[in-house]
Amino acid sequence: MKILYIANYKENSGGISNVVKDYLCRVPDTEHSVTLFNTKRSNLVRPFLILVLIFKIPKADIIHIHGCSYRGFFPITIGILASKLYPKKRLIISYHGGGAKEYFQKQVRVKRWFLKQADKVVVMSPYLNSVFKDIDLETIIIPNGINIPTKQPKTRKTFKPNIISLRSLSKNYNIKDIIMALQIIQKDYPEASLSILGDGPDRTELENYTAINKIHNITFFGRVNRFKVLEHLSKNDIFVSVPTFDNQPLSILEAFAECIPVIVTAVGGVKDIVIDSYNGLLIAPNSPGEIAGRISWLLTHQEEGNEIVKNAFDGLYQYSWDSVLQKLKMLYS
Repeated sequence: MKILYIANYKENSGGISNVVKDYLCRVPDTEHSVTLFNTKRSNLVRPFLILVLIFKIPKADIIHIHGCSYRGFFPITIGILASKLYPKKRLIISYHGGGAKEYFQKQVRVKRWFLKQADKVVVMSPYLNSVFKDIDLETIIIPNGINIPTKQPKTRKTFKPNIISLRSLSKNYNIKDIIMALQIIQKDYPEASLSILGDGPDRTELENYTAINKIHNITFFGRVNRFKVLEHLSKNDIFVSVPTFDNQPLSILEAFAECIPVIVTAVGGVKDIVIDSYNGLLIAPNSPGEIAGRISWLLTHQEEGNEIVKNAFDGLYQYSWDSVLQKLKMLYS
C-alpha cells in the first residue's frame, strides 16, 4: 500500500513537521511504503505545486494530508483539489493545531466543504473533536505518539529554578510572559535560569527586552535538533508553556517522559492532557505572576511535585507509538 503525505514540512521546526517526520520513519513496513510531497515552498512556487501533485497522486493508494488553520490550510486546499481528479483514491486529512475554533468562525462553509471531501478526518485531541462536531464534521481521534522510556528516568530529589521553554518565538506562545516570570522569581532565587529553545519572528524583540531589563541567566538556543531536545530537558527542572491557544503539543509529552513538572496554560487540547495538580499545573493565559507563583510552589513543595511527575509519566502509555501506529494502520486498512 503506497501512502502519499502532503504537508508543510521543515526539518527540525517542530509542530506538524515533527509528526510528519515520525510518520515517515515509523509507518513503512512490509505492507506500507510512504513518500512526502512538501508544500512548504516560496509564494512564487506554491501556485504551481498543484500541477506537480496531479502527477504524483496516481502513484499512491492513500493520500494523507496534514494541515491546520490559516496558512496551514494550504496543504488541505491543494491536496483536495488535485485529488478531485482521482475520485477513487482514499483520502485522509489530519488536522493539527489549537486555533481551529477561531479559524472556522469565518468562511466556515468553504472550509467545511474541503474537509468533507476526505474519507476520514483525524484530530489529535477530544478538544478538536468537539470543535469539529460544532461545524457538523465527524472525526477520529489519534493522538501524537512519543517514545516512552523503557525505564522511568530518575526522579529529581529536589527541583531547582532551572526553567525551559520549547515553543516557537511568536506572539501566540507568549514567551515574554515566561521571561517576566523569571524576573519575578529571581528576586527570591537569583540563580534561577531560563533556557529558550526555538526560533521565530519575536526573537529580536525578546532578546532586546531581556537586555534592556537586565534579566540574567537567559539563554536563547534557537532552533534545536529534535533529538537534542530531551538532552536539554534532562538538564532543566521545570517546563513552562503558556500559549493563548494550543492542541496537543509534543513538548508537554516529552517533558512528561523526562519527569519534569509542567506549568501550562489551560487552553484547547492541553486540558485533555494535563489535569491540574495531578500530572501538571494549569494556569490562565497572559499571567506572568501566576507562572512565577506556580514555580515558587514547586520549589517549596518538592514531595507534591515529585508525585505530579510520577502521575504524568505513568499516564504516557496512551501516547506510545505502539498504540498510535496500531490506530493509524487500522485507519489505512
